[in-house]
Amino acid sequence: FILCSNADVPVRLDQDDRRFLVPQVTEGKRHKAEWEVFYLWLAGGGYGIIAAWADAFVQEHGHVRAGDEAPSTTRKRHLIEDSHSAEEHAVADLAMALADHAGTAGGQAVLVVNDVVEWLASGHQNRFKPSIIRGWLEKAGLHVSGDRLRAEGRMSYVAGVAPVRGKGWPELRAYHRKPADLVQM
Repeated sequence: FILCSNADVPVRLDQDDRRFLVPQVTEGKRHKAEWEVFYLWLAGGGYGIIAAWADAFVQEHGHVRAGDEAPSTTRKRHLIEDSHSAEEHAVADLAMALADHAGTAGGQAVLVVNDVVEWLASGHQNRFKPSIIRGWLEKAGLHVSGDRLRAEGRMSYVAGVAPVRGKGWPELRAYHRKPADLVQM
């Protein structure tokens, strides 16, 4: 399939998408005379030139096989970023602020995922499940605990700048930061 659109975000792509090749194409309009020359070139052997190029490319690089990933492009990375909701961007900003804080505080800082859920709900209309927030925090580069911990008196996952798996809340409590202390919405 070839999909074409003038929309900035014609299709929502996930961070881990492997299916779509998203090239950047020129947006400059060509003059009618240039198209006439191009069509004459095609009719005068251009199709054969393109087919020979494609054949040589396949000979050198091989066919696209089932399971092969579409290459990443700058435009695809921009489309993926533009596909994120305002809430995803807010969580990514929060993760970046936590990492900045950890850099000045000895290398570790943690968030309680339930705190992030409540912080996000206070500034946006939607209330997201902790599993969604965990995924966004991981995509933003944080390490999420494998199990829920009793953090601040309730069961919740914990996300840290440095790995948190295998650690308990008593070990992590000193590194705990509240979202509102890191980022203003």
